[in-house]
Amino acid sequence: FTFTTIYKANKIGKKPKIEIYVDGPFFPNEQLSEKDQQQALCDFVYTKLKERSMLSNYQYVEYIKKGENND
Repeated sequence: FTFTTIYKANKIGKKPKIEIYVDGPFFPNEQLSEKDQQQALCDFVYTKLKERSMLSNYQYVEYIKKGENND
């Protein structure tokens, strides 16, 4: 299962509206090897989370991916 929290601008007041989406259950493809099943599930879940996050129109929290330039 995945839980995606998104924020939408509220027309009244300053606090955003919070929406939580629950997706799943997700099952592995039994015809793939164990390692490929893990990768396929990871890719599918990431795609679903990314898709749901596009519904947000308010940035309440900013997530920054750690990398070489911003450690």
